[in-house]
Amino acid sequence: MSSAWWTRVAGLAIVGLGAWGLIGCDCGREGGDPVEYAGGTTVGNRYESSELYGTWLHYPGGRRYRLHHSLPHPPDEILVYLGFKEHPLRPDAGGNISPSAGNAALIEAVENDVIQIRNDTCSDYHVRVVAVAHPDAIDSSGGAGGNGGSGGGSAETAGAGGAN
Repeated sequence: MSSAWWTRVAGLAIVGLGAWGLIGCDCGREGGDPVEYAGGTTVGNRYESSELYGTWLHYPGGRRYRLHHSLPHPPDEILVYLGFKEHPLRPDAGGNISPSAGNAALIEAVENDVIQIRNDTCSDYHVRVVAVAHPDAIDSSGGAGGNGGSGGGSAETAGAGGAN
């Protein structure tokens, strides 16, 4: 077969993967500054950006959120949930939710007071983030990670990795 034929096939494959959101957001909405969000609720060692049955944050393709969590130290457990409606579990809304997977909720930063997430797709969602800073995740030097002070601690990112 000719090289022109293979070039067309490869081009169509790349366009197809992009259309399905498998190679990241390329819909003209990516790369924007993060939206600072100081809302949500922190009680003890648990942060929630929204209540389960409350109003979830609008999360269009390309959106970044910097969620200010007020936890006592960086969280070691982060769960990201997605829905298609602002109140996805309200009985009259007819919606549903699922844990995020793939590039719909990339966790870009986990800091002392901030979690930064990014929707690396072109799909619009509503998002809820739950983060927990377990007391036993503090190492002997006072940092997060429980790694003996080597500074290499990491956050568990349930539902936020892999490909979409």
